[in-house]
Amino acid sequence: MLDGLPGRLVERIELLGQVSDDDKAALLASATVYVAPQTGGESFGIVLLEAMAAGAAVAASDLPPFRSVLGGGTLGELFTPGDAAAAAEAICRLLDDPQRREETRQRAAREVRRYDWSRVVLEIEAVYDTIMANGGLKPVS
Repeated sequence: MLDGLPGRLVERIELLGQVSDDDKAALLASATVYVAPQTGGESFGIVLLEAMAAGAAVAASDLPPFRSVLGGGTLGELFTPGDAAAAAEAICRLLDDPQRREETRQRAAREVRRYDWSRVVLEIEAVYDTIMANGGLKPVS
């Protein structure tokens, strides 16, 4: 997995494998910036929500689900998927400007609450209530 990287980088990388939820939360909370460099195939940005909830600033590929979770870029930095230079610029915008990073992190920490199960359950119940009030589900013919 680390083939092709210079030795000076490889020695600074530790692959953790699977970690417990508690360890994951602690790792995310310790991050100055969480980077999500995915290039596609994401159905939702749960990894971003976890990082935001833990208090990390986020830099992520500009994929539709990540763009949605990051409020179009107001809750984190977005960069072109697969573009290492653009990713580096987005990461540096957060690392080089502590005030910007903190403001982004605080906005994200507030907004991530809308994904809390206590709120999501009420929204799901409202959808079911609406369906049932309109006669329930109809068979597709």
